[in-house]
Amino acid sequence: MKIKSVLLALLVLVPLMVMAQAAKGETSPEYPGGNQALRQYVASHIRMEQLEVPKHDTLIRCSVSFWVDTLGRMDSFKVLKDPGYGLAYEVVKVLTDNKVKWKPATRNGKPLMANYVLPVMVNLPGSNLPEEKVPAKKD
Repeated sequence: MKIKSVLLALLVLVPLMVMAQAAKGETSPEYPGGNQALRQYVASHIRMEQLEVPKHDTLIRCSVSFWVDTLGRMDSFKVLKDPGYGLAYEVVKVLTDNKVKWKPATRNGKPLMANYVLPVMVNLPGSNLPEEKVPAKKD
């Protein structure tokens, strides 16, 4: 299955801060180019051919958290919600392969570490074949 023929729909990719609502004088970490650039990066780098093919079309969701340190590096990835199909693994791989530095969170103008939660939703086309004929995951 060609990746071009697979519809990847990141319906919602809204970053959520685990820490409390930013108080006056605080900013959240920011990906270069903002949330739209992060959405585009993740969508264009998920290898759909690595995901397991479900029997029917399926909307799958995963959530990954990570820390953005004071130098803008992502670290300490943790899967919060894993629907299976290999999606959480692919999202973590895409993020760990990305060496772009973020603008770190700040408090009173000083950089600080902040936790970031990234929810991802993907429309995964199914095989629509009987269960025993579903192709195995490609290596």
